[in-house]
Amino acid sequence: MYRLLGRLYREEIDAELLEQLERDGALEALREAGLDIDVPQDRPAWLEQLAVEYTRLFIGPGPHVSPHESVHAPDGSNLLNSERTAMVRRFIAAAGFEFEPSYSGYPDHISTEFEFMEALIGCQLASLDEGNSEETDTSLMLQREFADRHLSKWLPAFCDRVAEQAELPLYASLASVTKEFIDIELAQLQGSHSTGD
Repeated sequence: MYRLLGRLYREEIDAELLEQLERDGALEALREAGLDIDVPQDRPAWLEQLAVEYTRLFIGPGPHVSPHESVHAPDGSNLLNSERTAMVRRFIAAAGFEFEPSYSGYPDHISTEFEFMEALIGCQLASLDEGNSEETDTSLMLQREFADRHLSKWLPAFCDRVAEQAELPLYASLASVTKEFIDIELAQLQGSHSTGD
């Protein structure tokens, strides 16, 4: 889910992604999760509408909902590439991950934060397969800490703003699905902490 949601926020939906989602069965899974994604007969025109909406919502020009944690920071700075950005970069580096040399974005973009969580879950699953309980616990601890220090601090408000400003049903429902997913994730991570699992 992190991978799918991250991709939907990284850039607009294009024909290639749509075909891949249909081929993999992910489109149906997203619909079941609540995403309003009824593909009309005129796909090119619909994809163009989605691209315009994506740009208006997340890029601008003009008022938009930045998909960066630093802009929604609870400390009130609300500046792109601020101390919150540096905090995310340090957390990811301390967890042992490096950015691709070609990466030119900010690490506090929603898609990058989701990719990081996906990578941590991948490490957790791999260590479970290997029977490495220490590595499993570390991966889970990092997920919990990152969700608590970062995702929980800005994503609910971000999703609310996207839902308010979206004009097309797809992006309004994407915000709702994202908020519900993060709520579930936070509850599960807190539950795993309290039970010692």
